[in-house]
Amino acid sequence: MEKELYNLTSPQKSIWLTEQFGANTNLNNIGGYVFIHDKVCFDDLEKALNLYVQRNSALRLRIGIENGVPKQYLADFEDFEIEIIDLNCHEEMEIFHQKLINTPFDFLRLCLI
Repeated sequence: MEKELYNLTSPQKSIWLTEQFGANTNLNNIGGYVFIHDKVCFDDLEKALNLYVQRNSALRLRIGIENGVPKQYLADFEDFEIEIIDLNCHEEMEIFHQKLINTPFDFLRLCLI
């Protein structure tokens, strides 16, 4: 089934142009982290995040190119897994965080969340 494509909004066009200017960089990467000091059931957390993405279609927007013009479309929901990374201290977290936000993001091929 072919996806229905929609024009980008003005803010999306601005981001698109910025991405073209800074191709293969981390220009638009935004990152952060949260420390949870209580016990976490990661299976339940993963289920909750999947449900959240499934019910909020804006989180499933994707960008495609049609005749050289960027367009947006709504991707079908697909379950995803959360990667669990065991870090032992704040310094390890900061190193991982910097590595993650410094990695270029190809938003034409990857999920935007």
